[in-house]
Amino acid sequence: MTRFTLFIRNVRYYGRQCLLLVLGAMLVSGVISTALYLGDSVEWTLRQRVEQRLAGVRSVAQWDGVRLAPGAILHTRGFVQTAAGRARAIAVYGLDDQAAAGLADREALANQALLDFLGGEAATAAGDLVIRVQTMPEIAAESMPGRPGRIRQLRVNLKGLLPTPFRDFSLEDSQNAPLNLFLRRSYLASSLECANGGNLAVSEKSADALQHELQNALTPEDLGLFFADMGGRPILKSRRYFLPEFVAPAFPEAQPVLSWFFAELADDAASLVYSFIAGVPEGLMPIPADECWLPAQLGLQPGAGPARLRYFQTGAFRDIMVSDASFARLRLVDDRAITRALSADIPGLTDSASCSQWDAPLPVDLKRIRDDDEAYWREHGAKPKAYIALSRAQELFGADALSGLLFPAGAEEDVLRVRLTALLRDEPGLLHCFEPRADALANALAGVDFAALFLGLSSLVMASALLVLMLMLRLQLLERHGESELFAALGFPANWLRWELAVELGLALVLGSALGVLAGMAVSALLLQVLGWVWGDLYGLSRMIWRCETSSIAGAFAASALLGLGALLLLLWREGRPAFWRRQWSRPMSGIADLSWRTVCRRQSQSRPLVALLTLGITLTLAVGANAIRTRGEEGFGYQWLLSTALPFTGPLPGQDSGKVLPIRVHLASPADCSNLSRVSTPNVFGVPLQCLGENAPKLTPAGAAADRGVLQWILKARLGDSLEYAGGSVVLEHAFAGSVFQGGIVVGADTFQRLFPDEHGAAMWLLRADADLPALTAALADHGVSLESSRERMARFDAIQNRYLLLFLALGVLALLLGVGAMALALARAMEERRDEIVLLAEMGFANHRLAAIFFVEQLVLLGASLALSLILLGILALFSALSLRLVFLVLSLLVLLWSVGVVMEVLVLVRRITNRVS
Repeated sequence: MTRFTLFIRNVRYYGRQCLLLVLGAMLVSGVISTALYLGDSVEWTLRQRVEQRLAGVRSVAQWDGVRLAPGAILHTRGFVQTAAGRARAIAVYGLDDQAAAGLADREALANQALLDFLGGEAATAAGDLVIRVQTMPEIAAESMPGRPGRIRQLRVNLKGLLPTPFRDFSLEDSQNAPLNLFLRRSYLASSLECANGGNLAVSEKSADALQHELQNALTPEDLGLFFADMGGRPILKSRRYFLPEFVAPAFPEAQPVLSWFFAELADDAASLVYSFIAGVPEGLMPIPADECWLPAQLGLQPGAGPARLRYFQTGAFRDIMVSDASFARLRLVDDRAITRALSADIPGLTDSASCSQWDAPLPVDLKRIRDDDEAYWREHGAKPKAYIALSRAQELFGADALSGLLFPAGAEEDVLRVRLTALLRDEPGLLHCFEPRADALANALAGVDFAALFLGLSSLVMASALLVLMLMLRLQLLERHGESELFAALGFPANWLRWELAVELGLALVLGSALGVLAGMAVSALLLQVLGWVWGDLYGLSRMIWRCETSSIAGAFAASALLGLGALLLLLWREGRPAFWRRQWSRPMSGIADLSWRTVCRRQSQSRPLVALLTLGITLTLAVGANAIRTRGEEGFGYQWLLSTALPFTGPLPGQDSGKVLPIRVHLASPADCSNLSRVSTPNVFGVPLQCLGENAPKLTPAGAAADRGVLQWILKARLGDSLEYAGGSVVLEHAFAGSVFQGGIVVGADTFQRLFPDEHGAAMWLLRADADLPALTAALADHGVSLESSRERMARFDAIQNRYLLLFLALGVLALLLGVGAMALALARAMEERRDEIVLLAEMGFANHRLAAIFFVEQLVLLGASLALSLILLGILALFSALSLRLVFLVLSLLVLLWSVGVVMEVLVLVRRITNRVS
């Protein structure tokens, strides 16, 4: 007989046992491969989402304001109302005539995600859609001449899908599909009351090429700059009221001016109301810093006493105030060379033909307008009625701010325009061009490590499966112990016997590992459907793509095969070791319990793995099942309610002055809460008046930021001291909250927010005290897409996302516990097979079957008791740091002990009866 023939006959004879080994190896390999395939699938899905939202886009350019750049896209935010009455934010894009060919006014196209959200498929999604957007005024909403954007309701006819890959465009580092709506740009610009231009450009060119193209296309009109004429002298002004800071130094020959609108100017003999005042340089009028000059053409005779100026100022969130300034005296001046062109433009005010037609963004009492004021306005318009030194004007109205540059007489406007255009095209800070794909892919792959996550989640299952496999191997070796003795008696060397067993059993393990790798493909595909159901509504991953990498296949096969072969070689090595002497018991045995205890101690090497496995399985299952994550920390900082809007609101709200309402600015970049599976490099930013957060307020430097500890670790993948880069500057992470309502972004001070995002105005979030007037607040914000929730509800919503992960822990913990119980049953069968002679001896000594069963039952009870004791200790420690319900723990433990006891008693009785019957 050859070795091969012996191998074939052994496989046939021990076919059932070999099949069990193959299944055991399949279980280990299947768990490992499934975890790796799931990780590959989720990571591949995230990569595909990045490719989907950046399809056809290599570089992106963004800028402030609306410009007439070639191919520019007009982007704004809007919202639609859900059936439940809640506002859902959407992205609205205005496409130029070439990209929106065939799209008429009041017609819209969408991406598939928006169609799905609206409840229709592409072929049947035609119909009316109502969206709300906010107008885009050129002047900053929180400045004195500005006004907040108005809410416009647009009713459009939704025609279906946008036929270009751009339909899913988004710059958010998130796996959630954006909700995109596309309109004709001219129609959207008209609705937003802005120029027919854009604030975004995308290209298949490189970022440098796109920057060069757009920079060379810049014109003064793109930045709102234009020239007016003041008596033959060109004056450079801006539709945004203030000139950019870099313009004045480039024209040293020009005279800078700053105009402002005031409420009243009066001394003891003369007074003026609601007019412009201009700060002029010494070369235009040599006005002392403590004097104010009036036009002689007004016909006023100022007194000799001091004068008081009352002028408009705006604070944060357009809190309009009237400030006072005093001057030593008023004097008259001949200003016939000055015209209305010297005053900066304020829409609704300077373009009015008479004072009665004013639509000012300021609290003007038209009843105070006199006939002389009306006559002066009809003749001179917005010409200033008062002049002060430029340095004093900048001190009162805004440091270093200018509203115009007055050039010398005879300066040619065309030449000035060429110089200004060249200046703009050489200025590097007017465009932000970048290539998002590399960073987006890196963030997607550097997010949650799903392969490691699933391997960690299934570690107990793997340990249980490996223990089951080792028990199967041990039983196989026990069953073939007689065969080994026979071969040894025939003179075969011990090493030859161990080699033959290693080859036979090792081939079964390798075959099982290979089949497990294949079975893992089917199991992982099934689990993807389950994950889509569990995670779909939270993570936007209801449609995940199955994927397995070659490295995962090879790694799963190698790992499972090595584990199985390692377990086999360990057992074979232990089989060949000689038994060593054990210490004898010095005291007599007192009964069955004592005999069981001594047996457990004698067989502690076989008992330790079972105790450890049961302890971990019980602890994990009960800890997860009886525990729901409830973040404890700063939470609402003493505020009980939270308001948020889909569109920012600029203006004070009821209770804001009394501290009942805390407005918070929000810059939307990428959500950084636990629902985001990608790493986030530019999270949302909350601009908060830190002094209003009470004793838990973080102490931040002007460049500092704070974030929730979980966000810092899992979403940002950063540590304290790391920096985050934004287009307007960088911030340093300096503080970590234990848990707050600001999960989803980082917190910076109000001044830091203004430095980073100077062109973003208004608040989109408010913290409210318990005694705030909720009905009045929600009514004031109704048009902006308001939603209200308590701080506890918001924290519970964040915790619910994390608790979805616990479902996986719980399911895998239960599976590990079941495998542990199965391993315990196999261990019991193995122990009784090993101790057959002991059972026969005890039976011949007169022990009845129920007495023998009691011995084994007590042994198993000792093992379970040790596991339960260790589990309770661990659970007690966990209860100190979590919301663990110990009452539920004890209830589940009691049920577990009852079921285990019944099962063990029945199994022991069956096994003992089988052995004693065989002896008889």
